[in-house]
Amino acid sequence: HAGNGKHFFLRNRWCGLVMELRDGVADPGTEVVTAYRSPNASMADHQLFYEDEQTGTIRSALNGYCIDVQDDIVVVNPYDPYSKNQQWRKFGKKVQNRSKLSLVLQRQSANTERSEGQRAISEYWRSEVRREQRTGEQAHPSLSDSNYLEGTELLHFLLETQAAPHPCF
Repeated sequence: HAGNGKHFFLRNRWCGLVMELRDGVADPGTEVVTAYRSPNASMADHQLFYEDEQTGTIRSALNGYCIDVQDDIVVVNPYDPYSKNQQWRKFGKKVQNRSKLSLVLQRQSANTERSEGQRAISEYWRSEVRREQRTGEQAHPSLSDSNYLEGTELLHFLLETQAAPHPCF
């Protein structure tokens, strides 16, 4: 499976929502939104991502499409080696665009208009990286499960903006 079995969720630390492909759709230009994490491992590909170090992209486990930015909205698209909007890196506790270092993943507040300084997706995220078994038999453990971190490799990202973080919806 793509990503060498190393898939991760991007989860908001404050409200627990994860990034996912809207409605599980695998088409080019599908918007990346936030939703509750799927309890069914075999149904979570639209919520799993992996880092492709060779291309400098973060991709969906569902279809291998890259996180991309179109008109300040985070979407997924097929890999384009000339698109700087698809170039992302883990930098400290941030997921940051490789060519425009001020561009990080954040969530727009539900009650504010988009401005030039705002980009799509959330303020404090935790990336939960784990080796994906892909058997379909293993359900995702509950966040309250004391064994949740066993066998899980974690990377913590702080996806921040210049503005103070706002509550989840």
